[in-house]
Amino acid sequence: MTVLPLSGHELVIFKMFVDPWSHWIDLFDPMKHFPTFVPHLPTHNEGLMKALLALFARYMSINQTGVDHQTLDSTAAVQYYYETLHYLQTAMEYQLYTRSLEIVVTASMVSTYEMIDGAGKGWERHLKGASGLNALRASTARRAA
Repeated sequence: MTVLPLSGHELVIFKMFVDPWSHWIDLFDPMKHFPTFVPHLPTHNEGLMKALLALFARYMSINQTGVDHQTLDSTAAVQYYYETLHYLQTAMEYQLYTRSLEIVVTASMVSTYEMIDGAGKGWERHLKGASGLNALRASTARRAA
């Protein structure tokens, strides 16, 4: 698998996700999935990487954290958000992808982006979608076992 290339400001955003924020997200998960497992997923999945960049660019623009505030304004976050939605729209046509762990994590990040962005009730739709996809993954895994 090829590792996705990141620009300078994208690398800053990704590093902010990996440490310290992925640890904060998993505050109540004793297995610490976000800091130990999730950072490896977006390095090979464009949609998940765009969702991660959207969420953390938005967070960084709200809180003015990071190295270069000029490149981390809300415009960058919105661009990553729409690129994520476009990717998801295309990827959902492939049944194998609808059962992947990447789609569940991507939908969760899109939902979280919409929560902190104040984008109405869109976050609920994506969170319900992530829950449904997770249930579908579990059902498929049980049948395969």
